[in-house]
Amino acid sequence: MTPSRRYECERLVSLLVDDALDAAEHARLESLLRDDPECRDFYLEYIDLHCRLSSHPALVAAIDAAAHRDPGSSLLPTAVAASQTSLPARRWISYGITAVLTLAASVALQLWLTQPQPDRVILIDPPLTAAVVESSVPDYVATLSKAVDCEWEGDELLLGTRLLPGDISLRRGTAEVRFDGGAQLVLRGPAKLDVESVTSAKVESGEVLFYSDDSAEPFELETPLARLVDYGTEYAVAVSSLGEEIHVFDGEVLRTPCRRDSAAEPQSVVAGQARRFEPAGDCGGWEVPIDVERLRIRASTKRTIATTPSNDDPALLVYEPFACVGKSLPAVDIGRCGRGFASPWVKSCKSELPIEFRLVDSLWRPQMVFPTKGGGVSASCRGAMSRTMAQPLRMDRDGVYYFTLLVRSERRAGSEACDMQLSLRDHRNRDPHRKLAVSASWSSSKASLCWEGGGNCASLPMEAGKTYLLAGKIVAGREAPDQAFFRLFSPRQSVSFEEPMSWTIASRPVLSDSVYDTIQISANTSTPVMIDELRIGKSWQAVAEIYATR
Repeated sequence: MTPSRRYECERLVSLLVDDALDAAEHARLESLLRDDPECRDFYLEYIDLHCRLSSHPALVAAIDAAAHRDPGSSLLPTAVAASQTSLPARRWISYGITAVLTLAASVALQLWLTQPQPDRVILIDPPLTAAVVESSVPDYVATLSKAVDCEWEGDELLLGTRLLPGDISLRRGTAEVRFDGGAQLVLRGPAKLDVESVTSAKVESGEVLFYSDDSAEPFELETPLARLVDYGTEYAVAVSSLGEEIHVFDGEVLRTPCRRDSAAEPQSVVAGQARRFEPAGDCGGWEVPIDVERLRIRASTKRTIATTPSNDDPALLVYEPFACVGKSLPAVDIGRCGRGFASPWVKSCKSELPIEFRLVDSLWRPQMVFPTKGGGVSASCRGAMSRTMAQPLRMDRDGVYYFTLLVRSERRAGSEACDMQLSLRDHRNRDPHRKLAVSASWSSSKASLCWEGGGNCASLPMEAGKTYLLAGKIVAGREAPDQAFFRLFSPRQSVSFEEPMSWTIASRPVLSDSVYDTIQISANTSTPVMIDELRIGKSWQAVAEIYATR
């Protein structure tokens, strides 16, 4: 399955479980499931995890009622609403649920599709601020992945910000924009770029370096005079009112003039060549010396290797090393147990055992060069604990947040449940859907991300006795959509000083005004699961530097 098709399939199945598919999207998902076996496999895995971890309390009654309905012919089941009730059922029960719902859903789904849908759905009741999911929420197309000494025209762009289609103007500095299709553009100010889609942009003025590899989708870069298409290329474009220059450092660029009165054929510029073009000049331009030193732009700064962990970084909002007095949590010694909190850990739901979380030794990853503080927490129960943050994460303001957490299962889970979840929520909001939650499951070898009523999952090998790094990113917008990302680093997988180039799971964009002020850690396991080194911050370095490869 290609990356673009997987992204499309993930988006459509996510909309399905949210009851947010319109008629056109329903038809497209039907087509993917009919024509692509890999899409069908992904779909069954997604529904399986959804049924195992997040089932509606009234599901049994719904199955009984479904047996008397017309089975119809649709390939899709009715979306199952998510909740926090975990299912201890075996995999065959999940597939049985999926099969029954698949047969039962046709009539209800077709009737729903024929009804006029509102433009927006209010998902929680007043007086709380409503989180809104709109069918017209725009899709992001790129990420501001690097920024060095940047000064922007208009609103400042934060490092890690997701970009919608539109103009960005850089007065000075160097910035790198990573497109979701895989291409990357490096701008040196002053420069103006029109971001159009995941595979296209227009350079209005300035100097821009383009690079990609064979795994990226073909990218079209437009200038005032031409359209440029790359073929495994690294090249630079310098655009001014006097004309433009193309310098190709690797691969090949196909240049097609934009002048309507021109009958010129597309022109190939290969590695080692540079050509200049003027508005009134020959469409073929003329050759100029290639300038690697000036135009092979890089957005990088000299990195200083820290000699101590960055636990005092002002960008670090929350740090929990579990350095508490006592042998179990919840604990009341708030002064010694972490920073960035407004309250101690408290029990947030009933448990099968009197002691849910025991304090143990710290976790460790092979790449870590700094010793950790305090200990870790071990859970072998079905329970949860929560703690309030001193500074909430606000989805109603522009911001970029990151979080990391070490996780480990002590021994093989076998067929028993072995799952843990980290979630962020608004303590005022009782709706279980209004949260950001990332989960790791050793029993099913899967990870999942639930975000404001929708979810995505990925199959990942989760071995017992090894420490994994769970990492996430949240992009919040005052007027732009919000989006969340999740990645699970294997025990010996290197961690970069810079934000990951790719994430395991990316959520759909939503419009939300949630204020996440509460952290909740939940466990559903019969074998010990350990957690340690919880960090939340405003930069990737603040939460991940301790794990970064030297």
